[in-house]
Amino acid sequence: SISGDGVFKDDAAIEALRTEWAAGTHPSMQAILPDWGTIEGPFQITSLEVSGAHDGEVTFSVSLESAGDWTWTAAGA
Repeated sequence: SISGDGVFKDDAAIEALRTEWAAGTHPSMQAILPDWGTIEGPFQITSLEVSGAHDGEVTFSVSLESAGDWTWTAAGA
């Protein structure tokens, strides 16, 4: 399981995540853990919360479950 929060960079990013969540698919995703490394592989989006003010950033909170083999790359590798 992986969960985290973030800020959407653009409308395309919002739509891509929403579409994958609604479809229940297992897209390949990458989670970057600063100073630790990167996890990459297929994940199912099990929870997605989106919020924001009408004149501000759109933020999200997401939970993912592994849906297959993934890879780990240590920071600095």
